[in-house]
Amino acid sequence: VMIMPAHKTIAYSSLKKIKQFYDAGGKVIATGTLPAKSAEFGHDADVQKTVAAMFSQQENGEPKASKNAAGGTAVFLPKPTADTLRKALDDALNMYDVEFEPGKELCYIHKVVDGRDVFFFANVRKQSVEGRVRLRGKWRIVETWNPDTGQIAKLPHSRVKEGAEDVTEITIQLSPIESVFVVAD
Repeated sequence: VMIMPAHKTIAYSSLKKIKQFYDAGGKVIATGTLPAKSAEFGHDADVQKTVAAMFSQQENGEPKASKNAAGGTAVFLPKPTADTLRKALDDALNMYDVEFEPGKELCYIHKVVDGRDVFFFANVRKQSVEGRVRLRGKWRIVETWNPDTGQIAKLPHSRVKEGAEDVTEITIQLSPIESVFVVAD
């Protein structure tokens, strides 16, 4: 899923890449304003034509998703709210990259470093949190790396299949204002 923030001008070269992503089955969510002008001289009409090819107009004031044969979806949210963005993301994805048990959410970042997936989880609450975390994907080695002590430990995990999605489940327990790296192959 790619989210296009509101802007009136876009580099046509960037918009062409977004359109290729959409044509290949990618999901695109645009918020606020759709671009109508090109950052490159002489491509305003190209921007307008490409945007029109991807995004349908609204129906009865509600966002309408455009779909293509490859499974690509484009939806425009003219006045995005947390609820409308959440619905657009829920409609676009079978499963999020990381999912938490309700009420046990943590702050996190997911990066790929030297071919390994690194998740950084932080508990910024004043109370401890222990809960199941679901990671999209089938991970082989899962370890925790403690940023305070440098300790590396194996992390028990299980794998499940949900429809077409592979899911790895782990349990994270963090004290107040504590963090941990979870490293997976």
